[in-house]
Amino acid sequence: MAFYKEPCIRCGTLIDPDSRSCPKCGSRIPFGDRCFTCQREISRDDKVCSGCGRQLHVVCPVCKEVTFIQDRCEKCNADLMIICPNKRCGAFQFFDAEKCTACGKKIKKK
Repeated sequence: MAFYKEPCIRCGTLIDPDSRSCPKCGSRIPFGDRCFTCQREISRDDKVCSGCGRQLHVVCPVCKEVTFIQDRCEKCNADLMIICPNKRCGAFQFFDAEKCTACGKKIKKK
């Protein structure tokens, strides 16, 4: 059975379609933009997610500029992801998440 590689949307590197991140640029969402709350595909032109109503442009906690929800800020390139505190999970979550989308554990705000 043949396996075809897909390009990372950030840098264009061809990677396996089941990859969770791009080994070249480090993007944790290499195949398309998805809502961090409901995982529905989203577009940079959208203001809110059509699935759950989540705002798709947020204020970066580092530079305080408005940025599209993704793994890094568009303005300052700051990492917008945190790691789930559940030691058995460890999934990456968007910085403003209330609970982990993988295991459901509540995320404490600092």
